[in-house]
Amino acid sequence: MSAAMSFISIVPPNERQGQWNPVWLMVPYVVLLAVLKYRAAHHRKIQKWRKLDSGTGIAGKFWMYLREIFHCEAKVPLISSPLVVELWNAFYCSIVWILFPKQVVLVYMWIRVLFILAQVVMTLGSSHPFGEAENFVYNGKRYRFVRGGPYYSRIQDEEQNNLYYPTIDNLGLLPPET
Repeated sequence: MSAAMSFISIVPPNERQGQWNPVWLMVPYVVLLAVLKYRAAHHRKIQKWRKLDSGTGIAGKFWMYLREIFHCEAKVPLISSPLVVELWNAFYCSIVWILFPKQVVLVYMWIRVLFILAQVVMTLGSSHPFGEAENFVYNGKRYRFVRGGPYYSRIQDEEQNNLYYPTIDNLGLLPPET
């Protein structure tokens, strides 16, 4: 019993020098996984499924829905405000600061800073984030470029609905076939 209790013991931040606390990794992992699954389902705006054939009913649609959720990539933030995105990043960094040893946190922060700088340089280096194309296709819908930013670019569909897409992935969007 005492061996199990020593595994679960909490090490105060001032006494943890290179020690890992694996129990506390579970809570943020589960929370972040739930957030990612919600984002994937929310931002794909899963279309209404057509009837495949008379043999498949609600059960067939449900399995297609689940497959769509678990195989899609969440590319868009839940909110469009850069302030809220930065607050989320600060919260995430504070969780990393609490959970991991200081050496790991230092390496993590350096990687974040270098990634942000590289992303800003790549964004500012291109005159137009989408190259020559003003219109393009994403998820089977036509969009047009509205405004670019260092992290997310605003694009609009034909019904004037706004979508925020990661700027670093802009060149992967397909121009529509005419």
